[in-house]
Amino acid sequence: MIKLLGLLASVAITVSQAQASPEQVTGVNDLNARIEMYQTSIADSLIPSEFRAFAELSAIYQTQMQYALLVLERSSNQTVRQYAYNVYRQYYYANYELTYMASSMGMPLVNFPTTTEELEGLWSQAQKFIQLSILSGRQLDERYIALQVESHRGALNTIESHLASTTNEYAKRYLEQAKETVGQYYEEAQKLQAGLY
Repeated sequence: MIKLLGLLASVAITVSQAQASPEQVTGVNDLNARIEMYQTSIADSLIPSEFRAFAELSAIYQTQMQYALLVLERSSNQTVRQYAYNVYRQYYYANYELTYMASSMGMPLVNFPTTTEELEGLWSQAQKFIQLSILSGRQLDERYIALQVESHRGALNTIESHLASTTNEYAKRYLEQAKETVGQYYEEAQKLQAGLY
């Protein structure tokens, strides 16, 4: 599996770079190096709220992949399909990286709801997916893009909330990179929503 990650990476960096600060490897796509850096830097210093941040980030990725797969199966709009494909590919690799890193460190990525608000949020999310799944054609496309705007805005709020409370330098950098990625697809969804039909 590690070899597969290496083949997928487009840039190779040295072992010394893998031990460098986050700023020194910004923009590098070598998943092996990124995983190794975060493993060695985060493992011994995370606090429970930071575990929760990573669990919520993984949930965001998985939700977006579910939406994207549904649209790829049912939409015939090439613009929407391309967007969904890009979203799925990006979040698949992001979640793979996060899951592998967490597993190797024994870090749980399960985020159990602890408040009524969180339970209601899960129920609302399930309802939105069900509602999307019964649509087709233009209604499906428009609803999907609207959900993308809404869910990415919510994801950005979640990430920003964790960034405000995170003290671990490497965890903060990881969340900042996630915010940049989520922000990119939020902006793309807004543009699509404005000119889809």
